[in-house]
Amino acid sequence: MRQRAASLILKGWSVFKEINEEAHEPEDEKQLIWIDHWPKGMGLRNWEHEFALVKFTSSLEPVWYHMTEDQFQNELGIDIRWLEPLSLEKNSDA
Repeated sequence: MRQRAASLILKGWSVFKEINEEAHEPEDEKQLIWIDHWPKGMGLRNWEHEFALVKFTSSLEPVWYHMTEDQFQNELGIDIRWLEPLSLEKNSDA
């Protein structure tokens, strides 16, 4: 479980760096982003996962880029299963 969390954090960091390295304007140099995720059963389209990549303008107003599950995986390279709730199961060999 810790390894998955660490992998997700590292992937998020690499995406953050990649996005910021592509920015050419000085105000975008240290741009903060976050990812909103609404699992199936929540959000406006409850039959599928919903995502929003949120960036900020120079005046710190959020700009929401909504995307589907496929767009999310293609854009960020993060496997959707990393965002699913984790379930712990007792090892039957123990």
